[in-house]
Amino acid sequence: MSSKSPRLLVYSIITLLVMSYCFGLIPPYGDGVGYHFLYRQLRIGNWSLMSPLNPPPAEGEYMYAPAREEWSTYYQIGAPIVWALAAPMTSVAQSLIGQFVTQHPEAPYSAPFLADGLIILTVTLLLAIGILLLTVRIVMHTSGASPRLAWIAAAAAFFGLPTWYYFIYGAATSHIVELFVLTAALSVWWIAHQRISYPLLALSSALIGYAALVRIDALLFLLPLGIASIRRFPCLRRTVLALLPAVFVCAIQMLIWLHLFGTFLPPHTYTLNRFVLPARYGYEILFSGTRGLFAWSPVAAIGVIGLIGALKMAKYRFFALIGISTLLLYIFFYGSWEMWWGGLLFGQRFLIPLYPFIAVGIALFLQSAMALPRGLRLGVYGFLGIIIGYAMTLTLVYPFVGRTFHNMEFQTPWQIFSLARTEYGFLNRTAFTSMFQTMFWHGPRFIHLFTP
Repeated sequence: MSSKSPRLLVYSIITLLVMSYCFGLIPPYGDGVGYHFLYRQLRIGNWSLMSPLNPPPAEGEYMYAPAREEWSTYYQIGAPIVWALAAPMTSVAQSLIGQFVTQHPEAPYSAPFLADGLIILTVTLLLAIGILLLTVRIVMHTSGASPRLAWIAAAAAFFGLPTWYYFIYGAATSHIVELFVLTAALSVWWIAHQRISYPLLALSSALIGYAALVRIDALLFLLPLGIASIRRFPCLRRTVLALLPAVFVCAIQMLIWLHLFGTFLPPHTYTLNRFVLPARYGYEILFSGTRGLFAWSPVAAIGVIGLIGALKMAKYRFFALIGISTLLLYIFFYGSWEMWWGGLLFGQRFLIPLYPFIAVGIALFLQSAMALPRGLRLGVYGFLGIIIGYAMTLTLVYPFVGRTFHNMEFQTPWQIFSLARTEYGFLNRTAFTSMFQTMFWHGPRFIHLFTP
């Protein structure tokens, strides 16, 4: 590493911190309120995880606002634990923020909110860097890509998927925590698979279990990785025992829900009585204009094509099968609940855990493109750049257009661009000034739940 690399990394971190403040990430809001509430309970040692506010909370409430049918209390403990563990490391920053707010009472947010937001933001930033580094390693080992090509594929997937949105803007940055833990689990599992190491297999299983503490869907990774491990490792009994840590760690969240709600699943929206036909909404997950993965993140289609194409090559078939199987599991899982297929906010956020597989697929696709004539190869690179630019532009524009809570789930990318053009004259010179003012004073979402 050259002497300029550490300096560049420091400058990049400072730049991203400033960007994230301007984009409104530091004050928790949106879904972040639920996770922030759990984080505060851990910080003050309120192990009941119930609201200490008066009047007494409604049954099963651990939100600032009373639990309601349309806002399920499903928030999980994994991400708040990570933030709470990082809190002591940022004590100096908290004191500096406190002094700043004392000296500048006109500041729009109070010191505790800024300090908590800084902790969450710093952790998110470090995890995002870790995700990129781990993914580059996975891409190199599973696709045989060069370091340069691996970085291109990892960056293309990161900026082409909703990952970047939930890194910069995300109110519920649990997505980044989950993705980091799953990426680490996948990296450790691949090493265990190569070395036939049962301790490493158990470690990867425990990491999957912790990722399920962050978001329960992470447990889906256990099925394809577990089946592949059973086929690869010689002793069935030891292999099964090494896979059990995921179940035991994930059970902690089930016990917390049992303590809070009297059931192993959270109430209201996220229950089995909302289950419809298996994968009933599978088509919408991929192709719907409102929240379809390929509509909002076309680069994902490149990754899937790369994985499918790798099925013909014995050298890459094994990992490609795991990636495709995991994608199908996510489609089946989220496609079986009416609310879960689309979700709210930007793109298909529920498929963010598939990022490492998409990156590997992009690398395999680009490797195949190298056999093309120079002109066609440049055309492939140009097309990839266009669809990544499309996703990044959509990411920048999305937070600033006029939306309401009830119509935002049904808007297509074309409608987002149309609204930006109508409200700001998007792509005109003055549009960016207006959008920046909106961004700075009002934040990226339709409302800040924490007001001055």
